[in-house]
Amino acid sequence: MKAGFEFGYMLHKNIGLETGLNYCGYNQYYQSIGLTINDPTLYIDQDGDTFSYQYVTSWWANQHLSYLGIPIGLRFQIGQNDKFNVSVSTGFQFGMFISGHFISKGDITVCGYYYNGAWAGQTHCSETTYGFGPEDVSGTTQYDDSNIQKMNTSYYLELGFTIPFSESLGISIGPRLDLGITNIFQSDTRYYQLDGSNDWKQPTNTSFFGGKLSLIKRL
Repeated sequence: MKAGFEFGYMLHKNIGLETGLNYCGYNQYYQSIGLTINDPTLYIDQDGDTFSYQYVTSWWANQHLSYLGIPIGLRFQIGQNDKFNVSVSTGFQFGMFISGHFISKGDITVCGYYYNGAWAGQTHCSETTYGFGPEDVSGTTQYDDSNIQKMNTSYYLELGFTIPFSESLGISIGPRLDLGITNIFQSDTRYYQLDGSNDWKQPTNTSFFGGKLSLIKRL
């Protein structure tokens, strides 16, 4: 979701600068049911047997991030008549992190796959004395600038249909695409893929595609 104000200055009849101030809200919802994640690290249990952890997921999560954004770009007039103008805008938006949270609900079942001993070749998920069993992962995490980058830069492209009220004031509506450039999370910890290999955490970028309604003031 985006909401805010824009200001434009025409350098030429068909080319102008634009900037403004807007609120940007990003939401992400996902769930993981029955997914098994393998940790290839080998451990030794209390009996001296070798095993590795497996995690079976059954949870959902919702993530929300809020930014205050300042777009800086160019607007190109590509068509106009007495009733409306058609334009294309492109540029960069610089967002300042305001707040965010991560809400999760469900559990992850911790299992152990054994390589030797009495349980060799078996997976056990309910022996609590060995640390196996379900773990509740429900809760809410509030984000701050210790885990979210303070600034988020994105590229934007939009098509606008502007209805002028006067030579300097109008209202614009049209589709807009934002593609984040900044890796918004601070962490660079490793993660495990399903095949057991591991790699650096992949970048997390914001993105937006939707409609835009804005009030335009030309200076």
